[in-house]
Amino acid sequence: MRGVSLRYPGAAGAAVAEVSFEVPGGSLTALIGPSGCGKTTVLHLAAGLLAPGEGDVVIGGRTVTALPAEMRPVGMVFQSNALFPHLTATQNIEFALQASGHAADAARARAVAALQNAGLSAIAGARPAELSGGQQQRVALARALVLAPSVLLLDEPLSSVDAVLRRSLLDELRALQRQRDLTVVYVTHDHLEALALSDQIVLLNAGRVEQAGSPRALYERPATAFVASFMGEAGIFPGVRRGGGAVWVGPLQLPELFEGAPGAVRVAVRPEAWRLGPATASGLAGSVVKRCYLGKAVEYVVKTGLGLVLVTSRGPLMLLELGAPVSLHLGAHGASVLEA
Repeated sequence: MRGVSLRYPGAAGAAVAEVSFEVPGGSLTALIGPSGCGKTTVLHLAAGLLAPGEGDVVIGGRTVTALPAEMRPVGMVFQSNALFPHLTATQNIEFALQASGHAADAARARAVAALQNAGLSAIAGARPAELSGGQQQRVALARALVLAPSVLLLDEPLSSVDAVLRRSLLDELRALQRQRDLTVVYVTHDHLEALALSDQIVLLNAGRVEQAGSPRALYERPATAFVASFMGEAGIFPGVRRGGGAVWVGPLQLPELFEGAPGAVRVAVRPEAWRLGPATASGLAGSVVKRCYLGKAVEYVVKTGLGLVLVTSRGPLMLLELGAPVSLHLGAHGASVLEA
């Protein structure tokens, strides 16, 4: 995507504005953001279902902005899976092949092979209404892949399945992507899904790219408060940067150095970055005002001079009573200085 913008007729503002990012070949990029931020619009622009008002879409070094959807080397799986309800699983795949110019006999043979490769031969004669949500999405994915697209576009394909099946399908998708060296753009609103699945994350906010980079970069080095909050829980605190890149939050110095001009800054701190211990003369003094036992961890809300601080404490778990005096320190990771 190179400077792609689109405004829908009658809309007050642009649906997407100056969107630019690159998806490396053979990688999986997660396109994420809140509802209405432009994720599906970007995917439709890539597929050729929408035409940008400005900018270009480039696939494999070739500008395809003016090409209609049927001439672009892309496959797409929609949120609703878009299977024809009156056709069997095999016939759904055959239809896609015949629509792209394959003869009927060849289309049938390739459809049967596609279902076999996907482990779906047992449901080849079933119609969508007879399939589970997971089976429907597997058929939709097989239909998209049978045409050997250069880029596979997935629009929240697992939003309608339960959590256990979702995890299984995510593992299957990632294994398939790596096995076939597929180039994939995967739209989701779930930051945990994006962190677990992708090589790269592009985070949209109000139609613009807020930040793009590796999952680790967006989680550990958010550029803005929006990125910090969207990629997981984070407290935003006032801080001071001193000479040499030393940054202080209240009485605590961040373990890492952050280069930049001295002065006031904002600091994002993940709940797991805090180290919770008995009240001492050092650290950030506070008292426990809330406790939530989560099995693998305990979440505390601690009242401090910086305000309320969310702390995630992992094993060995100690259950502190409400009102208990504590001291907070910062661990080696999980705190970062925001650029804006």
